[in-house]
Parts: sequence; C-alpha cells; structure tokens
Amino acid sequence: MTTLLISVQSDLDVIGLRALHEFLLARGEDSTLVFMPTLDDEQEGTLRGLDRFVAERKPLIAGVSLMSPEHQNAATVTSMLRARHPGLPIVWGGVHPTCDPENSLESADWICVGEGETSMLDLVRAAREGRSFKDIPNIGWMEDGVYRQNPPYPLVQNLDTLPPLSRIPRNAHVALPSGVVPLDEPVFRRYARYMGRNYATITSRGCPYECAYCVNSLYTRLYPGWKVRRRSVDHLIGELERVVSESPDIVYVNFHDDCFLACGMEYLREFREKYKARVGRRFIARTAPAYVTEERLELLKDAGLSWVSVGLQSGSDRVCREVFCRRSTREKFLQAAALIHRFKIAAFYDFIFDNPWESEEETLETVTAIMETPKPYHAELFSLVFYKGSALRRRAEEEALPILEDPRKKDYFILQRRRINDLAETAVKLPLFLMKPLLAQYRRNPDALLTRILLQSAKWSCRLFFTPISYFQLIQMSHGGSLRETAAVLPMYFKTAFSRYYLRQITRTKSTE
Repeated sequence: MTTLLISVQSDLDVIGLRALHEFLLARGEDSTLVFMPTLDDEQEGTLRGLDRFVAERKPLIAGVSLMSPEHQNAATVTSMLRARHPGLPIVWGGVHPTCDPENSLESADWICVGEGETSMLDLVRAAREGRSFKDIPNIGWMEDGVYRQNPPYPLVQNLDTLPPLSRIPRNAHVALPSGVVPLDEPVFRRYARYMGRNYATITSRGCPYECAYCVNSLYTRLYPGWKVRRRSVDHLIGELERVVSESPDIVYVNFHDDCFLACGMEYLREFREKYKARVGRRFIARTAPAYVTEERLELLKDAGLSWVSVGLQSGSDRVCREVFCRRSTREKFLQAAALIHRFKIAAFYDFIFDNPWESEEETLETVTAIMETPKPYHAELFSLVFYKGSALRRRAEEEALPILEDPRKKDYFILQRRRINDLAETAVKLPLFLMKPLLAQYRRNPDALLTRILLQSAKWSCRLFFTPISYFQLIQMSHGGSLRETAAVLPMYFKTAFSRYYLRQITRTKSTE
C-alpha cells in the first residue's frame, strides 16, 4: 500500500476524500481509504485497530481530510500515527487546513490547500521516489518557525476528466475497535447514513455566492476567477446509472452541490430527460432563493426532486446584505418557499442566530420570517461560527470583536442561552394561531414569568407533539403523499434523521437550559 487516506467523519458521505481516492486509483496508484465512524464513541479501540492496520500495510504517506469541527479527531489520529509510526509523512487536506494552515501544521507534517487531486498525486509519487515535497503546488509546511506555502495548481475546469464516484469504493475499509475491516455491503449499511439507501454525490464545484461566513469567501481569494464548474449531464448520469444498477434499493440521490440550480435551463432540461429515463430515483438538492422559479421547479419535480434546501440566514435584509454579503432578500426567500410549498416538495431551510451585528429587533424579523414560511418544513437553526479564513472572521478581528468560541470546538447546532432563540425554534413548528399570541407576549415583556412559562410550554409541545407530526408530513410529502412508500422508509429515517435532528434538539436543551 502506497497511500493511506483517512476520514475522521462520523458517517461515510465523504465526497471530497472519495473523489481523491478514485482519482489516485484511476491514475494507477495504490490508494487505500479508511473510514473511522466509531472514533467518537469508541476512540481507544478504533485507534488500536487503525494502528494494527498501518503496521501491516506500511503506507508511504498518509492523508487526513477534515473540516474545522473534526479538528480534534484528526489531531488524535495524527498523534497516534506519529507516536506509533515515526517517519510516516502525514498530510492534512480539506476545508480546515485551507482556512487555518498554521494551526493544522501543529499536528500535520504537511498540508494541502484548495483542490488537491493533482497535488496529492505529486505527493504520492514523490514519497515513492524519496523526493522532497517542497516544490509541489498547493503544499504548505513550517520551516524554521515560518509558514511556507506554494501557489496552487489551476482549478480543474473540465470535471469530466475526473473519475466518477462509487457507492462502495474499491480498496475501502472501516476502522472498528475489533480491527480494520473491508467496506462491504453489510458494513456499509450499518455505518452509512440512512442505512446506505441515500447516495451522495455532486454535479458541480464552486458557488455563485461569496457569503461572508462561508469558506467560499476564502476560495475567491485563493483562486482568482473562482466560479461554478459543472460536470456534463452524460458524465453524471453514467455514474448514477451504474450506482442504481448495482444497488437497486437506493431511495434518494443526494446532490451536495453548494447550489445545484446554478445552471442554465438547457442543462436542467437535459438532466430531467436523462435522469428520469435512466436513474429514476427521488433526489435531494441545495440551492439559493434566486434560482427557485416555477419553470425550474416544474422540471425538477418531474425529474424526481423530493427534498430541497434553501437558506435565508436572517430575516433582516440589512443583515443579509451588510453582514453576510448575501444577494438575497426576505421577500425573495418567502416567494421561493411559497413556490416550493405549492409544488409539494419537502423543504429544509437554514437560519443563522447569535450574530453580534444583529439587533434584537432584527432577530425578531427572522422569527417572523420563520412564522411566515409555509409549513411543514424542517429548519436548521445555526449558531454563527467565525471560521478562520472567512470574511466575517476578518471583520470581527479588525473590529476587535471578542470571539468567545473556538470554531474547531464549537457545535454550531447549539444556540446561545437566549429566550429569543427558544422563540425562533418554537416558531418553526408551532401553529400560527398559537405562535402569534406567544410572539405578542414576548414583545410586551420578554422577561416576564408568564412569557417564560408560555415559551417553555410551547417549546416542549413542539418537541413532543408538533415536531414528530411535521417530520411525518414531510416524509410523506417527499414521497408524493404515498403512505405505503412513507411507511417503507420510516426505519431509514428513524435511524439517521431522528437521531441527528430530533434527539439533537433534546441534547441542545440539556446543554443550554
């Protein structure tokens, strides 16, 4: 084994590392991909299993992919590899090393910033030939206490030159306390999200937006001319046709593009025709309000669009424009949500709270926008994170704003202990005829005992009654109203969505109340 690629995420939907693994294999390299889904729960045993595997296989180089919330897991794995396998070069890649390179090099020997396929191929060949890594584009390292960084390779413009993904990649394994085992069908179904019946892939790279809180605001500085690059429909459909042929019980194809609809109508028409004829599965997509039109939804609903994700982030147009640098408005979001509701497409919407540049009244604008959004829908309520490298982090530092939480450790699903955040969470599920008087009471006196009692009662009514009903309605909507299909997929949702979304709210309460 020449190359060991390690995922420290808790699930197997790791598109970037899967793509890198497939790229190396397609170029004739001996790459092995190891997932570590039990690392959080059974760390000691899982690390022992990986240690034995590395000792047996003796890779020439190891790569670890991570985002900022996975920093601690990546550091733990790297520390074990350093101690047990001295001399093994360890490279970190992904979003976190790109955003926070010097911190990453406190653990890793080398980092790879930005798109890493060609750079990783160079690293693998240099490791095999005993050459230095210091002349490889995209690579960073520390030298005499100074951070060094090579310029990046140009972006891959033609995504069709990259190999398609696979549901269960070749040479893939899972590290368990009992040891590292091959990733076969039973193991995949046990550890994959949604029991392995949700296939994750992308159709494009890049985003048409540069939101200030997002890593895309960094990529626009790293890569002049950063834009959306898209696979051809035939390249995409070829991958999906093979995957559903090999795994006919796949229920959803989950497109993880930053903005799936950032394309022309001709592309969408070709996609609709070929996807419907050759893939025929319901699918999930993410987009922005500006791209939600009646013509687009009609095409995609016919093709199988079942769930769609759209972000508002703040109900205040000033905050969206001046703080988040979003070219979107509350009115456009509500128009998009109304269209999505009319087409009976299940929706999940994003909102950001705990924003120091947002006034109480502007947060209440978000609460009222949540109330005006047609139900049912699922909402992701995020606590604002100041990620290193983002435009918003730079602004906070320039204004000497206290950054109280380390983005490597912060759980962005846990909101600050504020009554207005409870009000927002309640507004997602509580019926409007109950929510309006609750909001009126909050406006009269947010600190009154009556307000606290009513709010806590409403919040727990939502969690115990209205939320389960809403989830069932959404799942049924995503399956065209069919009770039979809904009943068939409930176990899949119960395993993943229930634990990730519903129980997370309960955990959030224990953490904040």
